[in-house]
Amino acid sequence: MGLLREQFPGAVLWFGHHTGRFWALVRLPGFWRLVEAITPEELALALREPWAWPWPPPR
Repeated sequence: MGLLREQFPGAVLWFGHHTGRFWALVRLPGFWRLVEAITPEELALALREPWAWPWPPPR
């Protein structure tokens, strides 16, 4: 996850030990967006376009 932290310095990243998933909290204009992914590679995709990432659904 260190490489992801370097590529996306404004995002809060973590691995959920209970869920077994990778998570990120991303700042978008006016709100924060939570994204979930199965692998670090998938999380990188989510971080490139967090407004379009389908999981979890935005509220």
